[in-house]
Amino acid sequence: MSMKHVVLSVVAAIGLSCGTAGAAEFTLGVGAVEYRDDIGDIQISIEARSEPVAFVLGSDIAPQVGLTVDTAGAAYVGVGAAATNWLSTFWFIEGSLMAGYYSANGDRTDLGSDVEFRSLLGIGREFGQFGRVSLAVSHISHAGIEENNPGANMLSLRLTRGF
Repeated sequence: MSMKHVVLSVVAAIGLSCGTAGAAEFTLGVGAVEYRDDIGDIQISIEARSEPVAFVLGSDIAPQVGLTVDTAGAAYVGVGAAATNWLSTFWFIEGSLMAGYYSANGDRTDLGSDVEFRSLLGIGREFGQFGRVSLAVSHISHAGIEENNPGANMLSLRLTRGF
């Protein structure tokens, strides 16, 4: 699948999510990605999340779609669920799980499968009308679907804005 097809797929997924679930916010993330102990590539991610559909164990649960691309030429598009747990009026922790399609760019970014799962955990603060800022760690791997499973790790600074 070419990068053009990946981008078109995520745009379509975001459009469908917004149209059917009533999208509530976008998140833009920028950070570093580690492939095979090599940290030197920059990643950019965008996510769309709908209004929460459930409240479980103190957390708002919402469906989401996302796209991540990096300077190594790899891309990931996924769909899943996100949770936000408010620790106080301004502070929160966030987590998400997504399943999706991963497009590698050569051996260095090959994670062993086109089907990959992304997990994310972050902590952040709300700044009123400005939105929310968080620092998150995330991991992409295929959870043992194939024999080769190096995974990739990311550290990102994220800005979330409602609309």
